[in-house]
Amino acid sequence: MHDNDDKIIYVGKASSLKNRVRQYFRKSTNHSERILQMISKIDHFEYIVTNTETEALVLESTLIKKYSPKYNILMKDGKTYQLLCVTMADRFPRLIRTHNPNIPGGVYFGPYPNGSAAAQVVDILGEIYPTRQCARNSANFGPGGKGCINWDIGKCPGPCMGKISREEYMERIHAIVSFLKGNSEETERLLQEEMRQAAEQLNFERAAKLRDRLAGIRHITEKQRVSFNDGREWDVFAYTREDNRVCFQVFFVRNGMVTGRDYYVADNTEAWSTAELLSSYIKSFYHDDVFVPEEVLLAEDVEDREILEAWLSEKKGSRVHISVPKIGERRRVIEIVEDNAKISMQQYKESIKKDSSVIYDALASLTRMLQLDSLPDRIESYDISNLGKEDMVGVMIVFTQGKPDPKAYRRFKIKNQAGQDDYAAMTQVISRRFNNSVEEFGPWPDLVLLDGGRGHVNTIRSSGAVPDEVPVFGLVKDAKHRTRTITTDRTEFDISNNLQLMRFISSIQDEVHRYAISYQRSTRQAKVNRSQLDSIKGVGPKRKQLLYKAFGSMKAIKEATIEQLEAVRGIDKATAEAVYNYYHKEGQE
Repeated sequence: MHDNDDKIIYVGKASSLKNRVRQYFRKSTNHSERILQMISKIDHFEYIVTNTETEALVLESTLIKKYSPKYNILMKDGKTYQLLCVTMADRFPRLIRTHNPNIPGGVYFGPYPNGSAAAQVVDILGEIYPTRQCARNSANFGPGGKGCINWDIGKCPGPCMGKISREEYMERIHAIVSFLKGNSEETERLLQEEMRQAAEQLNFERAAKLRDRLAGIRHITEKQRVSFNDGREWDVFAYTREDNRVCFQVFFVRNGMVTGRDYYVADNTEAWSTAELLSSYIKSFYHDDVFVPEEVLLAEDVEDREILEAWLSEKKGSRVHISVPKIGERRRVIEIVEDNAKISMQQYKESIKKDSSVIYDALASLTRMLQLDSLPDRIESYDISNLGKEDMVGVMIVFTQGKPDPKAYRRFKIKNQAGQDDYAAMTQVISRRFNNSVEEFGPWPDLVLLDGGRGHVNTIRSSGAVPDEVPVFGLVKDAKHRTRTITTDRTEFDISNNLQLMRFISSIQDEVHRYAISYQRSTRQAKVNRSQLDSIKGVGPKRKQLLYKAFGSMKAIKEATIEQLEAVRGIDKATAEAVYNYYHKEGQE
């Protein structure tokens, strides 16, 4: 559905589109306030026909993620989950952290919502059972191979040089797999024995290290003490709901052990049923490349369960079951997850309360320090980013009620400017912002913060780019790149002795800087994608990226010799000659 500005306001799927649309316009239907508002905004419809209901589900999820329609349920928090993978297809397998659930021959464990927890497991197992870490093809490993720094420092057993037999190496791999399946007793026994021997030899430093490793192992396994008799793979979803807020909790159960858990809180959900919310959350959860288990357990049934099953089965490549347990051990699992959802909801409410208090205190301090008329509800911050004279861009970020408001962010390409002049670029950006409509850029801010010092504030004020009634200040960093002061064109305010205010202002400056750098890089990438290299036979997107990564600029690529070009990994002799000849043929600059 589109509004009269052609903006997508709702995405939905239906086996009978005619019946679905008719429901919205029946006067007898008791619609919620959300639906009534949506109906009043509809200007025209656009539809896409798919071959199956599963295709429709995938398309619906993709379009919701892409366009974030106002009247859809938006379940997204930007999280990605790490997996541990043992690459069993390799002759000498590795234990790696990855987001890719489709590595050929991979044996997977996790997911781990916290990447540091996955890293801790890999580090500890690497100490106890050293295995190779390099990504080289291990098919030809053997005597005569060349080692690496991990061999030199004792973190690799050297299979590439034939220093360990495949049989002995695979014993380590099987021990790692056994541990990750929940069998930690043998690993703990080995550590205890090594620690005892080190102590007997009066090697107390070694004994202390082994003690710390043992503590790390027990810390990891302690999180998995909740166990179940069923050894299959489960993802278990439950929820708790209070007023207009719902908290979803998911447990990852592998081989009967809880390997991890996570939660997601959605606000302003009063217009939707719990079944609708749960279905939307599951679609969002599995939309990207994540590990799909053999079975998904739900606290409540969803209307499109069969379609979800077909979709998840297609993603996994084998049958996936969705069930709603009512009795027995699986129901007990659901109840445990529901209890944890209630705890997570309470913790979330407490954190919101604490964050609100911190933000209010920071805004109040800022208001007093800068002598503003009232607490600034809308703060806009601006920054300029460039690489020399090229790809100069500017950005505007917005904090509403003390929190980032990404939907209000704006990006600007600097136009018709000769040379590198940050002051002129900043003036251009802010002039364009205030000369455009409220509909396009939002209401005028209560406060403008420039990433720059007195010179920037002076320039903007003297240019008349900002209306007189809008306060303008600059943000100045110290030698350690930390926000130090807020400045006018004449006065500086030291914020270093107010920790809450300093953290708040630093968060604004860090965010505007991040957004500017991100936009500058994307424009540079677009330029790379449209380079002269596209005209050279044999140079596709991948080789173009390799050349830019190796040489850093078009100028360096043009000046490189055939030998230097060929030395780039992934560039063969024919391609190197083609690139060289393109830039050195007669008349080519």
